[in-house]
Amino acid sequence: MGGIFSKPKAPRPDNSILKAQEKQEARLAQEEKEQKSQISARLRARRTGGLRLLMSPARMNQEQTGGSSTKLGGGS
Repeated sequence: MGGIFSKPKAPRPDNSILKAQEKQEARLAQEEKEQKSQISARLRARRTGGLRLLMSPARMNQEQTGGSSTKLGGGS
């Protein structure tokens, strides 16, 4: 009589399936971590790249040595 009113139990998942799922989750977490680091590296480069070029020593030396004129038109 016990089998009539009780629910059947679901079979337990195979250990190989569980291991494969854990490996996949670990791989996805690693990929997400790499993507975040790539995005942050791009943002960091975008933020500091222009300032570094703007304040470079070569640019400062050009102004002191009388580099090319920035005036447009005739005259010296």
